[in-house]
Amino acid sequence: MTREEVEKIFDTYGPMVLRRARTLLGDEDEAKDVMQEVFMKALSEHPQFEVSAQAASWLYRVTTNMCLNQLRNTKRRRILVMENAPKEASITGDSELAVLARQLLADADESWSRAAVMVHVDGMSYQEASEALGVSTRSVSNFLTRFRTYALERMRRAS
Repeated sequence: MTREEVEKIFDTYGPMVLRRARTLLGDEDEAKDVMQEVFMKALSEHPQFEVSAQAASWLYRVTTNMCLNQLRNTKRRRILVMENAPKEASITGDSELAVLARQLLADADESWSRAAVMVHVDGMSYQEASEALGVSTRSVSNFLTRFRTYALERMRRAS
């Protein structure tokens, strides 16, 4: 693949991948890191990568999965830091609701989180989410019900 072809792919899909990562992670630097990983994966796994609707869908799915993995990894690091940190509150730039949403997505079952992101963040229909996930619409409905139940239980325990 030539340098021009790589630049065309990056110019075409870079903004979409970065926007997706920024939305899910809420952090510009982490989003840029994920974007770089997504394109490295795309070019290493698909050396003849071409601009197409199928490529966009694949990149979107890979970006979502990498972001959910990043949220889980960040949560693990945060737990280790909190165990050794002083017991005073810190102020962050994120709203409490955004932080809670990211924690719920990081902690929940991966299939529940993916379905929740596709339907509630991306605005996909159950049918669209089922096609993207490779499951039935009934499974998407079940994943969302389980995610809601899980989220409500976590919020009850937190209050």
